Amino acid sequence: HQPSELANSLGVLVLAGPAARIDTATSAEYVSAYNERRRWLLRLAVLLQRTAVDPRAPCDAPWVVSDTRTGHRGRGYRGRWYTPGWPWPFDGGVGIVGSKCRYGEAEPNTTGATADCCAPIFGKVAGVRCYETAHPAIVETYLATTYARRTQSAELPLADLMVGGEVDAGKLRAVRGRYEQQVLWVRPPLPLPPLRGLSTSDRAAVQRFASKECLTALKGSL
Repeated sequence: HQPSELANSLGVLVLAGPAARIDTATSAEYVSAYNERRRWLLRLAVLLQRTAVDPRAPCDAPWVVSDTRTGHRGRGYRGRWYTPGWPWPFDGGVGIVGSKCRYGEAEPNTTGATADCCAPIFGKVAGVRCYETAHPAIVETYLATTYARRTQSAELPLADLMVGGEVDAGKLRAVRGRYEQQVLWVRPPLPLPPLRGLSTSDRAAVQRFASKECLTALKGSL
């Protein structure tokens, strides 16, 4: 969901590169990786005084329910059906909603060309609704015009902000005022690098963006 703090943030922070695409064999593995990347991005976003943007879902993921399986053969999106799992009551279910996007591949392109993209939808899944993050469609909104694509997009030089293979919190804080663009991309390696040097106040700030359900998992990553 879109957090109340979004209007007061410096903009959004968005994953780019391999970390932005979550390829898994099962929906359970997808949820695990999805939340891991959201927690990682949320911590960086808070230090940069930005709003973290959720990752998208691969439109061709093997766990997406087919229109044939749901009794809607030929009426789905490229053979997939918009449902958060199957059958009802969708316990542990994950699905996709397809659309056309300029940034579906999470690359800061400037051509304005659109392509198929998908966002995840969830059934009864723990841990996916308790972080204050933004839907990936916010990137499309911010960069809807040619002028915005040229002037409101930048990439964080993550390698310059790392010490000993870890992202340094002090270095992040030092550069947050350097970027006035609404959309700031970050291209981390996989596995995601740890974040070092968080102060007590940093940890408290990050925890404000999680509800009680996810505090334990979030604290474990701090």
